Amino acid sequence: MLTSDAAHTLRGKGCPAATIILASEWNKAATIRVFGQVSQSLGSSSNTLKLKLATPDELFDNMFWANYTIGVITVQLKKNTALIARKTCHAVNDPHMLTFDGRRYEHQYEGVFTMYKHTTFPIEVQIQTAKCGSNAWCNCGVAIRAGRTVFEINRCAGQSSIWTIEYTLCEDSGDVLQVKKKGNNYEVYLPTGGRVTVNVYGIYLNVYIYPSIQDVNNTRGLCGTLSANCSDDFFLRDGTYSTDATATGDCRTTSNNWQNLLTTFSNSWK
Repeated sequence: MLTSDAAHTLRGKGCPAATIILASEWNKAATIRVFGQVSQSLGSSSNTLKLKLATPDELFDNMFWANYTIGVITVQLKKNTALIARKTCHAVNDPHMLTFDGRRYEHQYEGVFTMYKHTTFPIEVQIQTAKCGSNAWCNCGVAIRAGRTVFEINRCAGQSSIWTIEYTLCEDSGDVLQVKKKGNNYEVYLPTGGRVTVNVYGIYLNVYIYPSIQDVNNTRGLCGTLSANCSDDFFLRDGTYSTDATATGDCRTTSNNWQNLLTTFSNSWK
């Protein structure tokens, strides 16, 4: 157990993630958060690990108890990805939208829009659309951000036929975004275990987002709310629910129905 002075010293030595139990709170329950390794694989699995409970190396007020091992706790980690099995969100030109929970609608608007946003982590995917016909708009750019690191593919400026591809690493530690090129596809791996596939063809691109278990009930944007409930997909940026005519009702509305435009919803994510 630590005194308040020892706890202050421990925090000052760069241990903000440590679970500190004060001597004055020895009879209170303490919560220790345990995270498994981020994985791209799906399915169910179970692993065990051991947590060592110990005092810090230095306890100036009572060195007798310094570096003392209190005990070892065995923790079982269970992974179950059933909630995200076969889930995807896409923006397929020009662009037809599919939310994580299977709602289909049209996105016939020009500009930059938030396609996906995690409500807890600083992770976001934006798409940019431009006119590509008399009554159509197509994806001409995508930007994927995790922290302050951004991967971008864009040809929107002046409708150029040349793609601009940029990867900006802004003081984030480690490989925050991992990018792999596979033929005409760019696979971008997110720190949550999710994945974004950008399919480049000619002067256009399609965007597919594959969620991780950490996205359940934590997504917003044009991809909707990943919750296994298709009736809650159209929350606006301000947190209210869309009043567009097709935002409620039949979840099986087809994507290529021009009447299935959710103007209020789409433009709130602009």
